[in-house]
Amino acid sequence: MNTILLTFQKSASIFTSMIEEDGEEGTKCFIMSMVNFFITQRPDLDIAIAGFCKVAYDSNIISEEVFLAWADKKFKTDKKSSVYDKKAEKKFRKAAQKFLTWLQEAEEDEGEESEEEEEENEELTEEQKKAKKMEQLIKEEKLKQEQALAESKAKADEEEKQQEEEGQKIDLMAGKADVAEEDDFDIDDI
Repeated sequence: MNTILLTFQKSASIFTSMIEEDGEEGTKCFIMSMVNFFITQRPDLDIAIAGFCKVAYDSNIISEEVFLAWADKKFKTDKKSSVYDKKAEKKFRKAAQKFLTWLQEAEEDEGEESEEEEEENEELTEEQKKAKKMEQLIKEEKLKQEQALAESKAKADEEEKQQEEEGQKIDLMAGKADVAEEDDFDIDDI
């Protein structure tokens, strides 16, 4: 996941210039492309959606206003496009909810900051703020991945344990059969 985000971040300027050339139509195409990639082509990467949106936002590919309007369904993608998929867009929006909520809260907090917070924020450059926010998003995504990995490992360990138990039962049954074959005991010999 981090590889995708880092690779995209490095080539973000290409996307920015392409979208700037096409204006709103370019933004719509970019959003539909994200939806198509993460939901249709690579649903296994859905955990990276919020982080990817954050990188697109930080790289000025998609503005805060567009993201928020799209989240509120006020910014519509092109229904006539061959890649338009309403259900996939709904899934993508749901997966991006963490980022969208963060963006909405950040917008609300802008007007509510105290003087102390404003002074503190003035010390940080815009790039530092973006980097800090990105770090937080990546940490959260990494934690999710680690939890999923731990759950997967626990499940695999449980399956392995069950297989071992089944193997021991089979070995025990085979051992009993061997004893019965080797034993020349006949009841008539008594």
